[in-house]
Amino acid sequence: MAYWIPKGIAESKGFWRLALFPQEGMDDSMHRLFKGNPWTQAIAVTSLGVALTFGSAVTAALASQPEGSTDPIDSTALPQAIKMSDPRATAPATAPTSMSDPDKVLTARFYIGRNYFEVNGKRNGMDSAPLVDEQAGRVLMPLRYLAYSLGIADGDINYTRNASGGVEQVSIRRPAAGGAQDTLLINLGRTDMQVNGGQAGALDAEPRIVNDRLMVPYRAAAQALGGMVAWDGVDKAFTVRTWKTVPAPQRPSAQQVTLLQGQRQMKLMDMGGDEKTSRTPSVSLVVDPVNQKSRFDIMEYLKAWGIPDSAILYDPVRGSLVVRGVAGESKPGEPYGAGFIYFYAGDGYGWISNYQPTNPGDDVDAITLVNGRLYGSVPLLNAVSPLFGRRTEGGMTNDALWVRLVEP
Repeated sequence: MAYWIPKGIAESKGFWRLALFPQEGMDDSMHRLFKGNPWTQAIAVTSLGVALTFGSAVTAALASQPEGSTDPIDSTALPQAIKMSDPRATAPATAPTSMSDPDKVLTARFYIGRNYFEVNGKRNGMDSAPLVDEQAGRVLMPLRYLAYSLGIADGDINYTRNASGGVEQVSIRRPAAGGAQDTLLINLGRTDMQVNGGQAGALDAEPRIVNDRLMVPYRAAAQALGGMVAWDGVDKAFTVRTWKTVPAPQRPSAQQVTLLQGQRQMKLMDMGGDEKTSRTPSVSLVVDPVNQKSRFDIMEYLKAWGIPDSAILYDPVRGSLVVRGVAGESKPGEPYGAGFIYFYAGDGYGWISNYQPTNPGDDVDAITLVNGRLYGSVPLLNAVSPLFGRRTEGGMTNDALWVRLVEP
């Protein structure tokens, strides 16, 4: 751990004590660390001007004391007392697709029990309304109108019927840039589904017919086709946000990405094996001083692999993000190539477009929203493989974390 040694303090080398005082605005992990009291540590002053990598905003004070001293430090009495800010808080904003740009983003809002929905503020009628499946505890909605809200036309919705004319299966095709498309295949009365013809996923409630309309779990269906979702418990409504034109499937520009602890840079190895260092607007790898677990900026990590801003849709208020993936069919011996992967603040996993989690959520630190930026660790590391449809390997040292794509 490195600390900034402010100018004006004696520059002689030796042992000093650092006192960190709790402050409003600190995140929960920092409050647990302080428990209302200053935290101190003896440090060896060996250099000046080292970047702070501690954590949330704190007030820090340095006092020259003998090594091993336990005398209390009063921050108000020290002329050296300074304000230190989390380096993540000062990072300039990146520029993914703007959530408020109606020329690039579709924002649909549906309400439980109401026969209309809104897209970019324009109201559209429905002949059926979303409802709550009390047995499954899930919201079901008319599949056709969900498709309409994503900009999908009737010609891209196809039904397979049985001998008596009843619906057995429905497939939806959503066109994307570059002539690509994403497909969703759902079977009536069954929870299995297929996205882009790849590995089967599982719905969290069975699709069923209600008032002559096929009703499906809204979240699983929306995420299969590029829709980022949010539930509003007050209005009993849900929002689906997506690109107006889905980006083309993405391919990696790097075969290995290495995060460096406490540094505003990453090491990249391109597909030809050449290495370079890439600067980032925020510290790429932060280690929590409480539990020593790592977390990093999700958006900057995705961009390090070659994902452009246009292939990322991000809501900095709710802390939700969707990234465009390789969108390929499964190949023998290779992982499923996702069309999209989603990250939501508070979850201990990401969501693959076939509605499978990136990893088990047990004992995993949740994705967190800090000063408008989304941070995670295990969910993101596990997302690299389905994002590009490639197997991965990786490791971690005391000051770095690396992930590499394995050749097929």
